[in-house]
Amino acid sequence: MKLPDLVYRSDDRPPWSVTLVLAVQHLFLFVIGLQIVTALASVAGIEVNDLLVLIGGIAIAAGAATIVNAVGYRGAGVRYLVPYTLSAAYLGPMVLAVKTGGLSLLFGMTAVTGLVQVGFSRYISRLRRYFPVEIAGMILLMLGIMLISHIMPAFMGKYGAGSGTDIASVVTSVLLLGFLVMVYVYGRGMLRTAGIMLGICAGWFIAAATGAFGPAEIAEIAAAPLFAFPDPTQIGWSFDAALLLPFLVAGFCTVFNDLGTFTLCQVSTNQEWQRPDFENIEKGVLVTGLATTFSGLIGGAGVGASPAAVGVSIANGAFSRIIGVVTGVLLILIGCSPLLVRLMTSLPPSVLAAISLFAVSFIIVSGLAIISSRMLDSRRSLVIGVPLAIGVGIDLVSDKIVGMNDLLSQTFGISLTVAALLAILLNALYQVGVKDTVEFFHDPAVASPADVNHAMMRAARVWGARKEVFSRAVRAVQTCIKDIETQGLTEDPVRVIMRFDEFNLEIFVSYLTRRSGERGRLTTGAGRMADESDLSCRCTLHLHFDQ
Repeated sequence: MKLPDLVYRSDDRPPWSVTLVLAVQHLFLFVIGLQIVTALASVAGIEVNDLLVLIGGIAIAAGAATIVNAVGYRGAGVRYLVPYTLSAAYLGPMVLAVKTGGLSLLFGMTAVTGLVQVGFSRYISRLRRYFPVEIAGMILLMLGIMLISHIMPAFMGKYGAGSGTDIASVVTSVLLLGFLVMVYVYGRGMLRTAGIMLGICAGWFIAAATGAFGPAEIAEIAAAPLFAFPDPTQIGWSFDAALLLPFLVAGFCTVFNDLGTFTLCQVSTNQEWQRPDFENIEKGVLVTGLATTFSGLIGGAGVGASPAAVGVSIANGAFSRIIGVVTGVLLILIGCSPLLVRLMTSLPPSVLAAISLFAVSFIIVSGLAIISSRMLDSRRSLVIGVPLAIGVGIDLVSDKIVGMNDLLSQTFGISLTVAALLAILLNALYQVGVKDTVEFFHDPAVASPADVNHAMMRAARVWGARKEVFSRAVRAVQTCIKDIETQGLTEDPVRVIMRFDEFNLEIFVSYLTRRSGERGRLTTGAGRMADESDLSCRCTLHLHFDQ
């Protein structure tokens, strides 16, 4: 499956003017992650110079990861346009680290967490057995829901606990979201491709008209220095084993975020996509771990792939890897320029919220499409439904969970990780007792083709097979049985054996005949409905389908 209207594929080279505009769009999505740093500074009382070091380290590490993932290098990188940003999962551990031991402890714990992610990346492909396609769709859906829970407060003009609604911000968000929808639905060509950039400009204009952006913000931008390379040596690095658990939880949450984001890239760029490519995802998680370690060493915090940025790529139809390289270079430049940081962060939160909400809608639709592509029985439906319900519930009551002690709040307050781990566990338990081979007999004299459909589809729902594949398989078996009956090859029931795994569906249709020699051989066109077929055995048709 592939989402429509792909304008620039992975290996295409857009004009440089288009590339630059699309790269700048991704820069503003990076700014959304910097709101976490702003929240951290207000809670922990970080000085301005130290804050610039932190932002600079994050931007440089995110830029390097974006470039490596775009071009690929020695077994690292997914070779997709996947911009990086600060992972929201690290907010809680960041606050704990800064309050406990200052930024030096944050830098040290971040570097260690990245090393653990690097080690874990080598085992990602082993999740394949416990990670069917529908769980990948559930993670994408949960990822979108989780992002919405963080976006909606800013969209509704609420900027802190207990704060009232800012009507001007609400108006800005609603008008900008309407503008983006109109551009995407009715725009054509470059207008649609650069729709997010036009939305950013429109957002600034709306914010200025509503008073959300004015002379005070412009003065702050002008006062910032143009160039200042982040220097973490004045702060240093330290380690505290007591904070290892919350940082590792945040690190694994980021890994699941990346797994969903890389899967979204595969779905959106591959017409023949059938299931997640775990070898490719493994290379991407390796980049995340290396980038997080690098970020800690140069004075930053944990980074991860940005699902909102991939959502924007789906919206404008641009997945060229060249855009990723340019985005990475611009991120590195921003990391070395406080003035550019102030300029990017001057965009009102209401504008960023509208853009993010627009992008997240594509993530949610992709997750639903992946789930619906599979046939699910009641047990497989529960594998998706129960974790999804618990994950959404955690987001709904997250403000109450914060009342627990710091360590437990970081463990249980991360909805995506809880939902993903629970889905994998339930799927592993569900596999117990499920047979990979099903056999039935069909007597054309007393049964109908609908009975064949019922027997095969019942097994398909248990296996969670692809609808399109099993629909072809049912038609092929029905055609084969009809040809056996029409040619009078047997008076006994026809035997059908099906063998299934996540990648293949093998079907054997056999019959007993009293005819001798070639007179008992079947002639049928059913083999053309399969990916491969074999009729070399006189009384058995072997059908193979790629699952």
